[in-house]
Amino acid sequence: MTSDGFLPPASGFLFHVIVDVRRTYTIDGPGGPNGVRLHFEMLQASRAQKGKLRDFDLRGDSQGAVLVEMRRCFPGYTFRGAWASSRTK
Repeated sequence: MTSDGFLPPASGFLFHVIVDVRRTYTIDGPGGPNGVRLHFEMLQASRAQKGKLRDFDLRGDSQGAVLVEMRRCFPGYTFRGAWASSRTK
């Protein structure tokens, strides 16, 4: 907390994570697609598959750092790469 009572802004780049019920996830970074577009595509895929997908954002200095955090928090989950590449598999 800063001296004026506010929390300091989070550092690092914003990464978008999408998790599915099969315990897999994708990570798209700041150079990837727009987060709003990813969320829209995720909702379309979820409806088509009649399944559930969850999404959230993480901040990190690199995709590698975010991947380490995901592996720490979700140890039984599998990383599938970026959203677009995972959709073609």
